[in-house]
Amino acid sequence: MYTGLSLKPLLFKVNLSNCKNKSDIDDRIKAGTGVDIAIIINSTKDDMPLSAFDCFFIFSDLDDSMSREAVTYLLNITSTAFLHGKHIKFIFTSQFNLISFHNYHVKLNELSLQETGIVLRKYIEGISSQDINRVFEMSDGVVKKLEKIMSYCEITSIDEVLADNTIFDSIYNDDSLTLSTINKIKRIKINPEKENTYKLLTILSVLKNGETLTNIRKSEIGKNIKLGDIEEIIDLALAKSIKLDYKNIITKINPIIRDYILSLLTQDEIYEISKAFINITIIQSKDGIKINSTNRKIIDSKFNSEGDNGCIILRSIIGKEIGEIKKSHQDSIKHLIPYLAESYVYSLSNSSRFKETINSCTQLINIFEFHNLPTHRYYYHLSSSQRMLNQYEDARTNLDLAKKLALKVKDNFVINLITSEELLLLESTNKNKAKEMAEEITSKKKRKNVSYMTAEMILFSYLDREEKIEKLEALEIKARNEGYKTLANNILFRMNEFKNDTNKLINLDKIIRTDNSEFNIIKALIWKYEIIIRNDIEKINAGDIEKLRNMYNYLFSQRLDNLFNRCHAILWAIAEHIRDDSIIIFIFDTSSLIWALNYDKENQEKYHLKFKTREIL
Repeated sequence: MYTGLSLKPLLFKVNLSNCKNKSDIDDRIKAGTGVDIAIIINSTKDDMPLSAFDCFFIFSDLDDSMSREAVTYLLNITSTAFLHGKHIKFIFTSQFNLISFHNYHVKLNELSLQETGIVLRKYIEGISSQDINRVFEMSDGVVKKLEKIMSYCEITSIDEVLADNTIFDSIYNDDSLTLSTINKIKRIKINPEKENTYKLLTILSVLKNGETLTNIRKSEIGKNIKLGDIEEIIDLALAKSIKLDYKNIITKINPIIRDYILSLLTQDEIYEISKAFINITIIQSKDGIKINSTNRKIIDSKFNSEGDNGCIILRSIIGKEIGEIKKSHQDSIKHLIPYLAESYVYSLSNSSRFKETINSCTQLINIFEFHNLPTHRYYYHLSSSQRMLNQYEDARTNLDLAKKLALKVKDNFVINLITSEELLLLESTNKNKAKEMAEEITSKKKRKNVSYMTAEMILFSYLDREEKIEKLEALEIKARNEGYKTLANNILFRMNEFKNDTNKLINLDKIIRTDNSEFNIIKALIWKYEIIIRNDIEKINAGDIEKLRNMYNYLFSQRLDNLFNRCHAILWAIAEHIRDDSIIIFIFDTSSLIWALNYDKENQEKYHLKFKTREIL
């Protein structure tokens, strides 16, 4: 999200084509703007960064098959924005007659698909609907782009025109990109003294979510970049700096500028930048693949859009090296890039970055499926992350695909994980079927794999209290001995239902100490802090508050609503006890936005009353 140097209105455009539900809309808003809708609304409030600007939010291409939940959510965004940030104006566009939006009057500034079709049918005799769709997708409804395509169709076939990615190089068109801005970039590009400044722009265009100067300089291609180069592109309003914490400040290019810079680069140039940063963004160590700390902070700070830097770089390299990748697969030889891609997705999933896992898997599946390469492991991680975010229908669909593909290639390791995932999904959606499946699994001989022990965990929950505790305690030890730490800790969570606070804390400390899943660690910490503020709130110190703030931000960015609400309640109780109004104001502003967007009237009313009647601290 960018503020300019003048008080020109800010424009946010989000295409909602094929968005069916609330989750789709949230993901598309974040992809189009770089941040959550709640952050934008919050930033337009009085005394906030965007309060002096008029902000126009255009939701385009609304689908007539959008669910009632999605339509209600969009309308609720407008009413929430009016209450919290009065400087936002909303515009909705659609090719369809949507009854719910009859009170909104829309003026179109671009050609719709239907209008594009009318123009093309008059100009190119016999053009197919498929080709009209292809032209529309390439032209984005911009008249000048459409005219350019039509002029080229006079001298060559439409297939050849649409296969050429350079046809718009001379007429880059975006209403948000002014001629003066284009001229600024052109002057930088042709000036030999500005070589490093232009190189910085190209690097940041590939690393779309931003990067620190330290990491940029680690690469051979960026080793000569200086602070002055960063200062210059910020002064020219081509990029902005974002403070992640006091040690990490990233530079992130304006997304509109990014599109233009990328249009100037060849695929070879994009590939060269991607290769230069692959080992900086995705770190290979003796302990496996890790997300670099800056990239992780970008994710957690909510400044990433639809794909983090790792996924963007991988896609670029895969596209260039696909011939080698396919040959190595045929020859059963490991190629580094598919290994990095799979390991990176595992790292995102294992660190509980569920939204980023979903986005990365979706993009990598698209490119691997196009080239007929295995995708079952990506479907597994995709489904698992969707389950964690309560997207059960999508999780079921993708888990079925993962199972079908894994069985086809006889990947027994993943088949076992899929079976365990299926049990957990069923336990959330159909307990009777989960029990039936667990009984079927435990009737077989294998007793030490993760799916068998997951089945036992489910079945033991149906036993009487004393027997249940005894069986779960033995199963926790067995799972831990077999190396299934997260499963063992999930069993501890279940056992805690029957423990007193002292023994609960012992189990929670064990989970925090041993688990690899950040979600489980945060869940355990939430439980632990709830016990502490209930029994001995004096133990809370500044370090605990900082940890809780970080947890709050993580739960906000992942939209894990139940734990988010509990974390809010903990911070509120602490703030009241230590008489720190700054904490209350911070969490009230953020949480009330989320509750409004989620139609959570109970928490809205509860904390609105507490906020109004609080003693000013």
